[in-house]
Amino acid sequence: MVRGPPVAHAGGTGPGRRDRAPARACRAAGEPGGSVDGGAALHDPPPRGGRAGERGAIARVSPRRATRFTNAGTELMLNREDIESFLIRTEADYQELDEGLWIVHPDGASAERQPRILVNYQPPVLVCRADIRDLPIDDEDQLALYRRLLELNAVDLIHGAYGLEDGEVILSDTLELENLDFSEFRATLESLTLALTSHWDSLTVDIPND
Repeated sequence: MVRGPPVAHAGGTGPGRRDRAPARACRAAGEPGGSVDGGAALHDPPPRGGRAGERGAIARVSPRRATRFTNAGTELMLNREDIESFLIRTEADYQELDEGLWIVHPDGASAERQPRILVNYQPPVLVCRADIRDLPIDDEDQLALYRRLLELNAVDLIHGAYGLEDGEVILSDTLELENLDFSEFRATLESLTLALTSHWDSLTVDIPND
């Protein structure tokens, strides 16, 4: 009786079983970290903190994002000339007191009171500030003023806030120079101007006790 060649059966044993190790080695060779002989890996492992993608590739930050992150605060930061050009575009009544320091007179300000906004270029921020008044001496008057300032901060201000500094009431807002645009600058200046012209008289007179 003539016997044919041995037939390979999946999961079988003995001489007829086909060795699958080379196939596994070949597949491993085509994957990151695999090798033809099943030995040392062909690719270095991902660095600590790296993230592997769907196919095992190491996730990398795009060059554009990396450059943007590296240059943050330098390349995209506005300079003094940019701020002055913003002031010119607002058509506000202003003058430069010192390099990087401007005084803006809000529209509608009375000649006697003369509220004003100081715009101070202090990289990496731009500070807009108005000095309102000294704190009242009387404790009851101080408490009434504090309450009024908190109410205005909560319901009547879009940009900025009232606060205290060295015994003086101020209105201020701080803007980041990085990515600051004209629209944001104008909105802040208009909000502070509106607050000054609306609140000035009530905040600069003695507040009666309740």
